Amino acid sequence: MIFQLSRTVVAVQSMTTVHSVIPFLLWLSAIPLAVVTQIWYIARRRDLLAFFKDWDLFEKYLDVRYSHQELVYPMVRKPRILVYTSKLVTLLVLVVGLSMIIFNFPDAPYLLTNFQALRDVIPIPILGFIHLVNVILVLGLTTLCETVPALVFFHFQCQVHVLQREFDNVFKLFNSQCNYHKLSGRLDFDPGLFFAAQLRQLFEFYETVRLFVGRANSLFGVLLFLNHGMRLIVICVMLYSVLYLLQSTPVTAGIYLINFCIHLCELVTSTLLTAQLYRASDRLRTHLAVLLTRYWDSIPNEERKLLVHFNGRIQTDPLAATPLGLYNVTPSFLLTVASLAVTYVIILLQSK
Repeated sequence: MIFQLSRTVVAVQSMTTVHSVIPFLLWLSAIPLAVVTQIWYIARRRDLLAFFKDWDLFEKYLDVRYSHQELVYPMVRKPRILVYTSKLVTLLVLVVGLSMIIFNFPDAPYLLTNFQALRDVIPIPILGFIHLVNVILVLGLTTLCETVPALVFFHFQCQVHVLQREFDNVFKLFNSQCNYHKLSGRLDFDPGLFFAAQLRQLFEFYETVRLFVGRANSLFGVLLFLNHGMRLIVICVMLYSVLYLLQSTPVTAGIYLINFCIHLCELVTSTLLTAQLYRASDRLRTHLAVLLTRYWDSIPNEERKLLVHFNGRIQTDPLAATPLGLYNVTPSFLLTVASLAVTYVIILLQSK
């Protein structure tokens, strides 16, 4: 990181155009994020281990209480395979591309092989290999920066989906009990009391998930915020480079275009996974409103108030990934990133 930072500073001091410093910025951009990710995971390892242990216990409880595994496992399996496969393919493509640059252009100023003193001591292939190993570590750590939080928040939305199903089951059971009592005239127990007890259990279910979401935001919010910032910078720089070099050097522009597509795909994948929690919370609110409308006449008055208050709380304060409490990660976040990228690319093109 010190090497790349020093080379970037030198490039900025001697640059003739904005684009002349872009290769240095690209080689530098992911390194600080990788360092922060490594330090963060090491410094918060006890909190992270406690979080995953508590979440595992909670999922086991839910499996015993609601038999949710048959519903959750198919939902988690496909996204996991998709994420792991895409990350592996992306990492391999980047490693192959960067290794070609490192070994084919050893005199590039942003590579360690540019130093003649090092080349006199260490052969170029070994020095290039050392450089490539560092690059692989950086790419691996930046992948951990976004993949782990995205999958964590995706697991949360699976439990919200289970909660929605349980609300549906409780309302259907309550309605059938009310109809049975009306037809038979038997008063073995009050269906309203049973309904109230079931609702309070589901409210506790929701509050527990909200507690875990808060802990996850505390543990992963910094990483999500830094990752979004890094992706935005790289996407803007890549897009500007493609437009800048398209006519003069189309081959180089094609390389930048491939990297642009990779970073864009990474951002879209992680954002869509993370935003599923917000969408699940919104679906839960909508489904509860439908259930309230359908069974309003048979619901006791106190439970009506609780459900209306609960539904209003979901609307005003939905479950969502909230990096540093600054914004919610929703599907519209991608539109925000797109508008920012277009704005900054136009500014860069005007400074050309």
